[in-house]
Amino acid sequence: MQYVAAVSLADTVTELCAGRLDLHAHVDARLDRIEAVDPALRALLPEPGRRARLHAAADALLAGHPEAAGRPPLFGALVGVKDVLHVDGLPTAGGSRVPAEELAGHESAAVRSLRAAGALVLGKTHTAEFAYAAPGPTRNPHDPARTPGGSSHGSAAGVAAGFFPLALGTQTIGSTIRPAAFCGVVGYVPSYGRIRTDGSLHVARSLDRIGLLASDVRGVALAAAVLVESWHPVGGALLPVLGVAEGPFLEAVEPAARELFERQVEALAATGYQVRRLSVFEDAEEVAASLRRLMNGELAREHADLTAAPRSSGASRWSRAAGPPGSTCGSPRPRPAPRQRASPPAARPGSACRGRTSACPRPRCPPALSAGCRSASSSSPAGTPTRSCWHGPPTSPARSAT
Repeated sequence: MQYVAAVSLADTVTELCAGRLDLHAHVDARLDRIEAVDPALRALLPEPGRRARLHAAADALLAGHPEAAGRPPLFGALVGVKDVLHVDGLPTAGGSRVPAEELAGHESAAVRSLRAAGALVLGKTHTAEFAYAAPGPTRNPHDPARTPGGSSHGSAAGVAAGFFPLALGTQTIGSTIRPAAFCGVVGYVPSYGRIRTDGSLHVARSLDRIGLLASDVRGVALAAAVLVESWHPVGGALLPVLGVAEGPFLEAVEPAARELFERQVEALAATGYQVRRLSVFEDAEEVAASLRRLMNGELAREHADLTAAPRSSGASRWSRAAGPPGSTCGSPRPRPAPRQRASPPAARPGSACRGRTSACPRPRCPPALSAGCRSASSSSPAGTPTRSCWHGPPTSPARSAT
């Protein structure tokens, strides 16, 4: 089956606004595509009654804008929304097993802006747990045996597969542009604060941003004009100068990725862009470590109430899934109160968080997340259950982490 079939946002909206594409037919075509393909890709969270909800929303949109003239800029555009952004009428779980009512909040400002511009929310997309690192179930449309990147993997895979022409993601470090690159779509993250982030489950408020994903640059520009504060198009300007960061930062890239990167740089230079290679980020490792400490500390503070001792349900409110019988990976442990300094818990026999074990071979967990190594469940393309443990760097199937 062909999994890659991206749809142009700009072309779709043009046809819908002019009335040359029937909105209800467009909704049915996208939903039929999802029903045929998403069982293999798992980009979207399931939603009973999705088709009826969308047709009712389409009726309301058409009733409000019966004539082609004056229709809003995103009229009828279907949007996938990462499951850390609140949407009125749809639950938000943040890729976790925490009950949705415990995470409820007001609708994302970005979602409200898209609705006001005529867009329809098709559904919520899978994310890494709380947009951090525990991988979600989504597969790469280009090759379901490979990772789609993360943490906005459902949004990126859904755009690539043609489920919707536009999607919202979030990014603390690379969670929009990474899955966009992995899935072959365009990811755009504006400067901090240019798109309002209220109405979301945060990782680190001092770093979090909203990202856009579409099949091409035209689509991203169309959506950015709606969402980005003080947006204005720039035409006729000189081509920008592109900087390439030589040194440890680029040297850490895997050879195959470096080769592809250099080919792209050469292609841009041949097009007329001026390329400047600069030796920067000599202290890349120290910068990365500082960034992780900041992010992990803010994440622990953000979800301190969720990582407290388990409630009467007996299940950890933090873990996506419990470990196998006898495993310490995913076992709930009480957490220190927010803003308190606490010594790391002492190592225990078989601890998955301190020292190397067969269950979790990495040496340690981030200090700010000392509740222990967590276990994430997924399935291989053949349907075989798999497990992965994480401490910070992401793991397959959906490489993620902010």
